Amino acid sequence: MLKKITTAASVIALCALTACGSGSGGTGTGNGSSGGDTITMGFAQVGAESGWRTANTKSIQDEAKAAGIDLKF
Repeated sequence: MLKKITTAASVIALCALTACGSGSGGTGTGNGSSGGDTITMGFAQVGAESGWRTANTKSIQDEAKAAGIDLKF
């Protein structure tokens, strides 16, 4: 029974990952196919109620800028 559940979960995960691939009808941003595309990344933060969240936000912003990523915050 456990083997059937594991197999079914693996198939579902594989299908989900396959669906996430970029197809030929997309906008073309961030797929790396032409080498000159800019990656756009979204980032949402719940709030700045702790030092960790503030540091995490700053780290994400700094690293995105260093990597040339268009960050939507």
